Amino acid sequence: MKDDELDQNIADTLCSLDDCNEFCLQTMTYCLEKGEKYSSKENISLLMDCSDICKMTESFLLRESIYTGDFLDLCVGICEDCKSSCEEFKNDKIMHECAKVCGDCAQACSEMVEAQEEDFEEVEK
Repeated sequence: MKDDELDQNIADTLCSLDDCNEFCLQTMTYCLEKGEKYSSKENISLLMDCSDICKMTESFLLRESIYTGDFLDLCVGICEDCKSSCEEFKNDKIMHECAKVCGDCAQACSEMVEAQEEDFEEVEK
């Protein structure tokens, strides 16, 4: 992968991470206000986990930590779980949007992992 492509991939991933972090925090507030099943411990914890892992992954990616790949992988899993959880709230526009943002972030992180692996393979050659 060329440097400019990798730089754009990093920028896109950072944007997705930031969007997901912010949207999960907003959705958590929304869920707490809605109450009932929205404010269950499991739902709020997952939204918090997703927000936190996105913040942490963004930080590791920015400083080019050797652990970035590990955090990206973990972020993919948590974002996918959060997406699935949000999709359970049928006919709720905010929860549907949260699922979309989490899914987009998982995809961006997955693509970043692939890009880093390709970049590493090119360096080994």
